[in-house]
Amino acid sequence: MKHSNVTRKEFHCQNCPVNNLCLTATLTKNEISLLDDIVEHPKALQKSETLIYAGEELSYVYVVRKGSIKTFSITQDGEEQITGFHQAGELIGIDALASRRHKSFAKAMETTEYCAIPYEALDALAIKVPEIHHQLMNVMSNEISKHYDLMLTLNQRTAEQRLATFLIEMYKQSECYLAQPGINLNMTRGEIGNYLGLALETVSRLMSRFKKEKLIELNKREVKVLNFPKLHEIAGVEIEERIAA
Repeated sequence: MKHSNVTRKEFHCQNCPVNNLCLTATLTKNEISLLDDIVEHPKALQKSETLIYAGEELSYVYVVRKGSIKTFSITQDGEEQITGFHQAGELIGIDALASRRHKSFAKAMETTEYCAIPYEALDALAIKVPEIHHQLMNVMSNEISKHYDLMLTLNQRTAEQRLATFLIEMYKQSECYLAQPGINLNMTRGEIGNYLGLALETVSRLMSRFKKEKLIELNKREVKVLNFPKLHEIAGVEIEERIAA
């Protein structure tokens, strides 16, 4: 994506509310300053605006600063297949590191602010600053782990286990993580079903059941988890142990 109205001084990594979640999480002040020098801050994406097109050459990787983005591919039948939902602090675009071309589309689910990091400049900086390279490796490792977990969820788990796992993972990613047990789900239930391999009706039925059993509280698209132990139990012991770790 070509960026317009790029600013370099409006925001700074040191003052960013999500700097403990992205590449800067373990960096020193000097290292953060070096990264800050190459980060660009384009104007916010509006809902449904595309950030990355599949097949596009790798120029930037991106960090969500505020808002949310979904990634997806297009099947041979022309259908959208959602591959991920990304919130504040998450790095997007690393699927292109091997081939230098993006594998997926990335589109804003709401008004979304983000940082654009020129990949060549980041790569050069990572050679000079080992901790940045280390952070990139951590991010890629986490992405591989997430995709592995998703494959297990889709292949080996029941519908209720899939949805419970999804709510737990979204809670972990949410900006509300340290404030309150609330998740703002900016995706539709149809999109949740697309991601989890479930029918829309199944997602709606399970959401209603979880609400009736007082596991969650629903207010439009906001979900407040009321009973984490039970939700962990439904999701499966493996998920609970990984979160506890």
